[in-house]
Amino acid sequence: MPDGGRLTVETAPVALGPVDRLLSPRAAPGEYVRLTITDTGTGIPADALSHVFEPFFSTKSAGWGPDLGLSSIDGLVAQAGGFMAVARELGGGSAFSVYLPRTRAEPDI
Repeated sequence: MPDGGRLTVETAPVALGPVDRLLSPRAAPGEYVRLTITDTGTGIPADALSHVFEPFFSTKSAGWGPDLGLSSIDGLVAQAGGFMAVARELGGGSAFSVYLPRTRAEPDI
């Protein structure tokens, strides 16, 4: 957000059905906890959207170094049985959502 803006963090329990597989190829029906981070920045260009989770992909100017952030997070989320989804509105910001399988088990302490 080069000119400032708002960053919003939200959590919610969600239940996904078979049709929600459109969110991600890894989406499976079931109960999840969703963490969504939304910004009011410039949005992601359409030609970049399909690449945002690739290692070393960046929309940053030269000299900013390699970008492993989103691909690393996506890998960690996948190892936990979850998936990520992204939505964007050019000129209106972006929203990244992390879906982690919900469990009702008590933690081992």
